[in-house]
Amino acid sequence: MFVLLSNPLVLRIESMVPWDSLPGARYVSQADRKGTHELEEGTVNGFKDFSGEEGENDELQGHGTVKLKEKIAEKRKLRAAAVSELEKERAAASSAADEAMAKIAMLQSQKGLIERQARLYREMAEQKQLYDEQVI
Repeated sequence: MFVLLSNPLVLRIESMVPWDSLPGARYVSQADRKGTHELEEGTVNGFKDFSGEEGENDELQGHGTVKLKEKIAEKRKLRAAAVSELEKERAAASSAADEAMAKIAMLQSQKGLIERQARLYREMAEQKQLYDEQVI
């Protein structure tokens, strides 16, 4: 059973909820109710009451419940697969980032070594040039 109160929050929610999609109830819009203060016969607070009907409606609702449960289970499996795939991608990205950082560190180390060797050779060349100038 749906209870409809006349307060601003409910009226605001009323305009956002797709009442036609609710199983077992038909929403009577405010436009339908504006002209009268009485609700239609067979309604509860503006909703058509199907609770007394039995037979096909109950079977359809039961079948609908089973289908909804199956859809939920399928969606959960899809979500679990997506989460698993995402975790694999995250691990691969993390591994690739770690490898890239290690490569950068190695290249920086090699660059530093080459720069030190170049400085040493430059100093040796300068010293040799000074020695040659002194000898002449």
